[in-house]
Amino acid sequence: MFMSASAFAGALGGPVAGWIMTSLDGVNGLEGWQWVFVIEGIPSVLAGLVTWFYLSDRPEDAKWLTPRQRELVLADIAREDSDLGPREHSMLAILRQGRIWQFIAIFFCIIMANSAQTFFAPTIIKEIGYDSPVAIGWIMAFAYVLGGIGMIYNGFHSDRHHESRRHCALAAALGSASFAAIALTIDVSPVLTLVALTLAIIGTMSAIPVFWQMPNRFLAGAAAAGGIALINSLGNLAGFSAPYMLGTIKDSTGSLAPGLGVVAVFEIAAAVLVLLCVPKIKKAEAPAPAQQKAEATPA
Repeated sequence: MFMSASAFAGALGGPVAGWIMTSLDGVNGLEGWQWVFVIEGIPSVLAGLVTWFYLSDRPEDAKWLTPRQRELVLADIAREDSDLGPREHSMLAILRQGRIWQFIAIFFCIIMANSAQTFFAPTIIKEIGYDSPVAIGWIMAFAYVLGGIGMIYNGFHSDRHHESRRHCALAAALGSASFAAIALTIDVSPVLTLVALTLAIIGTMSAIPVFWQMPNRFLAGAAAAGGIALINSLGNLAGFSAPYMLGTIKDSTGSLAPGLGVVAVFEIAAAVLVLLCVPKIKKAEAPAPAQQKAEATPA
């Protein structure tokens, strides 16, 4: 849900940022991009305050749920824990295991692509002939609306089929193929580049939420809290690596295409790592009804 809200907030933010950059440039001595940071930072601060005072840490403390809803949530959590069976609870133990580092590598590769599109999508759009910040904002908004829709559908389909490996891997593969297509078409066809960019956003955004379903299938308690924090912290180092890499390659070659090809390699690596390193979860067999048990019992 949070990722979906972020996607649609990003879609709305594109045109707003374009309007701010053109309309408020120079006001009170600040440039347009500085006003973007000031104005679009305010909702984040307000959301942080609401989160601190309104959201609870546990379902049983959630005041916005009725007692019956709390019971259903807790029962659902207990049933999921039972289906998953034994999971690692020790933070020190998971640091000695390879799986946590595999998850870090997978998330790093996905965030490489996500950061590349976040920081360089406007540059890509500008390079194919759109100079107006407002026009770039509307194009980004449309792409992120489709990305949000794709993300919701992929998550819904994943939940419905109780499967996350293939949903994450296929979404990452779509993102990888689309980045490769951008690299091949950016100097050839603006239309194909925009289509590929939109598909890259859909694929990359759709991979992130279903990725987070996988660590929780192997971790619990303190290991889940610390492990998820570690995955998120180290994986998000790609948020620096991808823009720096793309900027360096563009400065040295004069083109974004080689850097986008590197991003495509990282994202397909994420898909391969998911399929090779994350084992399938075998669902626990449902207990037989009481009548069947009685019939099976010998006289």
